[in-house]
Amino acid sequence: MIARIARRNVGTGSSRAPTGRCRRSRAPTSSPTRAASRQRTARIHWDDAGEILLRRTGTFATLIADYAYRLLQPGFDPFAPLPTTLANADRLVTAAVRNRGDNPASFAPAAWLCINGDDDTACAAARAIAAARPELRRAALRLERRRTADSD
Repeated sequence: MIARIARRNVGTGSSRAPTGRCRRSRAPTSSPTRAASRQRTARIHWDDAGEILLRRTGTFATLIADYAYRLLQPGFDPFAPLPTTLANADRLVTAAVRNRGDNPASFAPAAWLCINGDDDTACAAARAIAAARPELRRAALRLERRRTADSD
């Protein structure tokens, strides 16, 4: 379903709302404009190239309950502490596993699952992603240190 929406509603270099109107946003993450946008839309997919946002009202609003990312967002820090509640930790695990399936080239969910889920497959994926992307070299070293410290 998400792939069908993406093909139909997302254009190259911009995001298309289900209405077909093209929108480009250059507002900083903490701006009032960005905060208002988060209240009106929900992110159902993101990767290094773009994201798919759905309006909370309209044709695809019913998909938000099943597909919206709530805890896992672009810029997610895989080394951040665990969520304080068991329910949020469970949601984050579910979102990280889902994002690994949707976006296998994303480092943060693989690294988080490696550290917190003790998942050897995710660790191997995080190492491979970091090896292919030089900008992730420090994060890969930090991941190895953290894994070594946790195993002691």
